[in-house]
Amino acid sequence: MQEGLVVVEGSPRLGWVMESPENGTRQSAYEIDIREAFTGRSVWNSGKVYSSQSQLVSTKGADIRPDNSFNYSWRVRVWDETDTPSEWSSEAKFRAVPERLSSSGQWIGAITRQNAHLPEGRKFHGGELKKPEVKAAWEAVDTLAKKSICLRRTFQVGDAKEGGANRKPGKKIVEATAYVCGLGFYEFSLNGKKVGNSEFAPLWSD
Repeated sequence: MQEGLVVVEGSPRLGWVMESPENGTRQSAYEIDIREAFTGRSVWNSGKVYSSQSQLVSTKGADIRPDNSFNYSWRVRVWDETDTPSEWSSEAKFRAVPERLSSSGQWIGAITRQNAHLPEGRKFHGGELKKPEVKAAWEAVDTLAKKSICLRRTFQVGDAKEGGANRKPGKKIVEATAYVCGLGFYEFSLNGKKVGNSEFAPLWSD
């Protein structure tokens, strides 16, 4: 089970790893329970399903709303080869977001290719220089490949007396979501503190 999963419209597929102190223990059945994280309202329960499948388990039929304001929690329990049930697992959370996010938001992006000072260059294959002596020098450029790209954004989260930042006056922020998308790896921090424990995010997947 993994925290912080975000899925785009559709039925998410869930997975877990069965652990047991006994050798040779195997799963014979499972039950999945999905609820709204804030209200605890039941969204979907698979009931007892006789299957050894524990990865990419479909949740087709679950009332999952593609709305990033909803957070869902799920848990699972399994039965072993003797039909003995386990305790419920700890809860993990996920949310479903629309394929296209709100048009009012904007990505916090890096500088443009034009401002990156990356030379286009020219390739020669099988060519020969006619001059016996050639004087050449590389001109150093400030490329993005030689340094980290730091993207910083400041948000005002005071009392919002005038209803700024899409909030009503007097309301406090209880949860905020950051969507990070890009090539390569990233490290996300909030108020100077690193978020999560991954050194190279996003983690590899198949």
